[in-house]
Amino acid sequence: MHTDRAALARPLDGYADTLEIHCIGDTATWRLVVAGEVDAVTGTQLHRTLLDVLRHHRPRQVEIDLHDVAFLDSGGIRTLVSCHCDAEQLECELRITDVSPMVYRVLEITGLLDHLRVTAAQPLT
Repeated sequence: MHTDRAALARPLDGYADTLEIHCIGDTATWRLVVAGEVDAVTGTQLHRTLLDVLRHHRPRQVEIDLHDVAFLDSGGIRTLVSCHCDAEQLECELRITDVSPMVYRVLEITGLLDHLRVTAAQPLT
């Protein structure tokens, strides 16, 4: 099993770091554990990290764990859709797992739960 800690997204001037990604995987399966906020700025780092995993390791499956994601906006949604498309092009199954209640609700409202293969949602409280 291989573990990497992806670089933090570069914040805009005056903003704190808002995204951290840990990559865990082996030959066939990789898991990207994401914490923080996924938006137009930080989403770029998530997308680049996924592309690096896809190019260098050629996994059959990637899970993006959003358990510790506190914020997801339209830029973050676009990132998840782009990640899904890129994985599909390389015949890799991408799943969004362990989503926070807020992320689940956003993806439910946008109708993307099935398309992004969202699994293991936490109950809404």
